[in-house]
Amino acid sequence: MKLELADERVITLKEITDLISIEHNKAMRKVAELEKEPSFGHLAKTATCIKIGNGAIRTIQTYSFTKKQAIAVGARLNNTLLMKVINRLEELEQVKPQIALPSRKELAQMVIEAETVVEQLNYKVEEKDKVILAVADLNIKAGEVTFSDFAKNLAIKGFGRNNIFKWLKAKKILMSSTEPYQTYVERGYFVRKPSKEKINGEFKYKTMLTPKGTVWLTKLIKAEYKGNEDVQ
Repeated sequence: MKLELADERVITLKEITDLISIEHNKAMRKVAELEKEPSFGHLAKTATCIKIGNGAIRTIQTYSFTKKQAIAVGARLNNTLLMKVINRLEELEQVKPQIALPSRKELAQMVIEAETVVEQLNYKVEEKDKVILAVADLNIKAGEVTFSDFAKNLAIKGFGRNNIFKWLKAKKILMSSTEPYQTYVERGYFVRKPSKEKINGEFKYKTMLTPKGTVWLTKLIKAEYKGNEDVQ
């Protein structure tokens, strides 16, 4: 595959905001923050047409993204719905079979690079928000994801919450109690959240994915089940 194909513009910000129900103007400001990261790459503006209240057509400015940029933007705008963006990118690949597409290895690298951009931005937020982050980890501030929500966004038939737990236990990522091994906690992929009230005299803990963990686990599962939407 030629190197320049990795820089092909494949989706616009307007398509992403429509997909995950985010206000476009607000998203434009978020993307401007991403542009400050050298690893994010060059931003390209484009025009698109939208319908307004009276049915008329209006032209607005938006951005067009490469696959890596689209994943980074999706993670920045709404990490919980990131899988919708990834699934849409895969659909776009399927309707353009005549174009040389990135290999699985190259796509995995794009996800890793996008994750790096998000980590760099999170570090900047941490520097600006030290008072809050002294008592709350950045991932907690951004919001954790339950395994039920993760399974819904993953959208692989037959691979629901319970099967994900089973798969993670087989990979020695989670213990039999669904508690993550310490290595993966230290990497920032999981958090353990206590129940609000004691149950039978003690707090019960639930394992949840951090935003960083969501991107990481999506990459792992997609790499193994690429092209197989039905998992028994």
